[in-house]
Amino acid sequence: MMKKNYITAFDGLRAVGVLAVIAYHLYPQTVQGGYLGVVLFFVLSGYLITDLLSREYRKNQTIDLKGFYLRRFKRLMPLLVTVFLVTSLYLTAFQPNMLNQMRMSFVSALLSFYNWWQIAKGGSYFANLMAEAPFKHVYSLAIEAQFYMIWPVILLLAFKLIKRRSLLIFSLLLISILSGLEMALLYQPGQDPTRVYYGTDTRLFSLLIGASAALAFPSQDQRLAKLVRARQKGLNRLFLLAMLLMLASLIYLSGQSDVIYRGGMFSFSLLSALLIVLSTQANLYLTRFLSNPLFRYLGERSYGLYLWQMPVFTLFELKFPGATGSWLVLLELILLLGLTEIFYRLVEKPARSVKWQSFKEKGRVFFATPATIGKAVGISSFYTLAFIGIFAMIGIFQAPDLSYAQETIAAQLSQNQTKEKLGQASMSQETIETLSQQYEVSSQVFVQEEPIAIVGDSMIAMTYDHLRQAFPTAYIDGIIGRSGEHGVPMLEETLAQIPDAKKVVISLGINTDGPVILNRNTIDQMMSVLADKEVYWMTINLSQSQYTWTDQVNAELQAASQTYDNFHLIDWYQATIGQESAYLAEDMTHPNQAGQVLYTKMILEALAQ
Repeated sequence: MMKKNYITAFDGLRAVGVLAVIAYHLYPQTVQGGYLGVVLFFVLSGYLITDLLSREYRKNQTIDLKGFYLRRFKRLMPLLVTVFLVTSLYLTAFQPNMLNQMRMSFVSALLSFYNWWQIAKGGSYFANLMAEAPFKHVYSLAIEAQFYMIWPVILLLAFKLIKRRSLLIFSLLLISILSGLEMALLYQPGQDPTRVYYGTDTRLFSLLIGASAALAFPSQDQRLAKLVRARQKGLNRLFLLAMLLMLASLIYLSGQSDVIYRGGMFSFSLLSALLIVLSTQANLYLTRFLSNPLFRYLGERSYGLYLWQMPVFTLFELKFPGATGSWLVLLELILLLGLTEIFYRLVEKPARSVKWQSFKEKGRVFFATPATIGKAVGISSFYTLAFIGIFAMIGIFQAPDLSYAQETIAAQLSQNQTKEKLGQASMSQETIETLSQQYEVSSQVFVQEEPIAIVGDSMIAMTYDHLRQAFPTAYIDGIIGRSGEHGVPMLEETLAQIPDAKKVVISLGINTDGPVILNRNTIDQMMSVLADKEVYWMTINLSQSQYTWTDQVNAELQAASQTYDNFHLIDWYQATIGQESAYLAEDMTHPNQAGQVLYTKMILEALAQ
């Protein structure tokens, strides 16, 4: 359906996209492809912006760039700033250890380079390394904002210089293919894919596919309308098939699959473009379904739902660590919807409609005159929010900035996880004596007659140099962001490389699969793979970090050690609790130099027993 030039079915697609992303963050094991909702948003943004600018150019033979940028600013920035301020105020009052790097997160989001900042400092979208969990989803807004900055200018020049529309469409599709190829080439299986996931260049194809679709099939295209009248039954079937394929992708296409970065995301963008084009036709059945009141309601608030979801889910998890009950999920969703609705009426909707000339002339502020509340209440709301905003800004700009230290940590992790996994060197007696003094252990612990594997997450990666020094012939494999869901594939790869390993050291538990921490089911699956091995598992200590699942993970590991005769705990938690400043790096997660020595010493002593 269309209301003037407004296509209500697009609200339905927005609802599908934001619901997929929310479901992915709540149930990552069930809705494995929910992150693709962001791809749908990209394609839809490319289509809408290009369609809007094309109609403006056809009408006026030019594009009002100033007006476009002002509309985008009013649409995106007021709510984005509000989410940062409200979340920062909460953190300042109740969770100050989460404020690390808030200043740079805020500035980079406001200036729309958050994704490149993360790439430059080695941040990982897939690892809980930095204290940016409430805002790491704003990378997508940065990519869109960068597109909005340059696309109107490029499109205006293209309209003036390229007379054949087909040539422009072909050029955009060619650039889209090159962007998709870049993603495929830069992606390295088994490595953290954050560079290709965050990069504007490697995600550009989704936006340009949407733009190409808008140029080929504009929203008011009479040719397509005639085709629908002539082939309505067939197009209804095509629409249904495309929607079913999208839903299947949102459920089953895991972000850990190689195929996603080697054509899968590109293909999903094409599928999204097909659905968008078909949604412009009011006579199709699914167009009417996508225009239902519930989807329209959610679609109109999809921006707010997307922005609020990560702060709500992250802070809720901190308040109720390990809680997975359905009533708690319902409470999260109610809180998310409530915040979205409140600030939709107080900020988002008024900001879109405010006339900035009126603001300059009459001294009005959009908070003061929302259409849905009285003037006196509106003015009071404005001053209350302004007062709150001041305190939130104080929290942001007084937050500790450990960027240099954490960039160093990230760089070390990235470097170490690419080092040789299988060692070959042997140790001389002189070297053994030197190492026994360095690690304060008996020289006998270096007598390693059986093959050893040491595998896991970034704790292993951080300690790689010391581990390689102490275990020169061991198989050592530590990867940033590894969590329980990667455990079985990790072990299968390990045993394929070193099948005769008798002892396996594991470090998993500092990362989560969305809200799911390392659990007994995962441990049991991994132990079934290692049934004939001696397993040594490191406990975790995140007690001084922003993450709260230390006790839950360690309890699971303790229970497993009492169930399996071949399961042995190496108690990193007990060795470092209360001494985090001495043994942990600035992120209060990974070991510093002294911690790496202790970490290695504990493994040496455990394997020697």
